[in-house]
Amino acid sequence: PVQVARFRAERPGLTDVSFFADIPTARLLRNTDVVQTKLETGLFVSDPGRRLLIAARDSETVRLRQLDAVSHRSWHRTFAPGEYLYRVEARQHASGNRARGLSAVNVPLFAEGQFALSDLLVARRIAPRQAGAKPRSRDDLFIVPNGAMSFSRNDTIFVYYETYGLTPDSTGQARAKVELTLRVDQIQRSDRVQAVLGSVLDRVGLTAEGDDR
Repeated sequence: PVQVARFRAERPGLTDVSFFADIPTARLLRNTDVVQTKLETGLFVSDPGRRLLIAARDSETVRLRQLDAVSHRSWHRTFAPGEYLYRVEARQHASGNRARGLSAVNVPLFAEGQFALSDLLVARRIAPRQAGAKPRSRDDLFIVPNGAMSFSRNDTIFVYYETYGLTPDSTGQARAKVELTLRVDQIQRSDRVQAVLGSVLDRVGLTAEGDDR
């Protein structure tokens, strides 16, 4: 799973794009007796004609501490507006297993003076880097993104976005109202009986599945 977040860049005419991936380390080490190994990951971005524009590779030693462990990777690049294709790959040496996530991404232009919202960045944690200081940009925040954008029960969901092009009033203040809606796409049930009964109740509209909150 890969989360992509797009923001206005400091240089006019460009857009900052961040790629956040949750590499399924535990699945890559399945059926091995290895608890520590080297993990290779890479981000590859091409244009619609498949011409490679970015190839960023790295490797590090990871240690498996839990059965559902993932390794977090992030890449930050600046793009001209347009259509791109990205691919995130991972390879684990001990097992030879691989993982891949790929998709197309549209990079918009956040023009100066034009009202717009950035992408919604979904994170496991967001906090000021310096206690007591008022953050003025993303660089002033400690952000732990959630590449899979999935959470367990009782987890706290952190969200971050930026607003551009607000027009100030006579007092120099600019205001905007943003509505955030959560939709229950799917209810995961571990028990087989609950899953069968729950799917029936989902179809007749007696559960929260499909609801906006």
